[in-house]
Amino acid sequence: MSYSLLLAEDSEDDFHLIRTVFELHHLPFLISHVANGRQAWDYLCGEGSYSERTRFPFPNLLLTDLKMPLWDGFELIKRVRAQRRFDH
Repeated sequence: MSYSLLLAEDSEDDFHLIRTVFELHHLPFLISHVANGRQAWDYLCGEGSYSERTRFPFPNLLLTDLKMPLWDGFELIKRVRAQRRFDH
């Protein structure tokens, strides 16, 4: 079984490190990467360039950096928690 992970991380180095750790431990996650909280929100909502759910599946897990441009991780988490559609 494979799971989907959305990683909101503005550092390419940190993204590659996290992806490498998942690969080394054979964790069954398809990792999607966005560079800021606003892009993560668009991804979660399936809006804009993320509207095709076959290419951009709704994630089973969201990992977010706390300090990012546009919306930081705190703003993203606040918005996700405020939406009942993300309760699952």
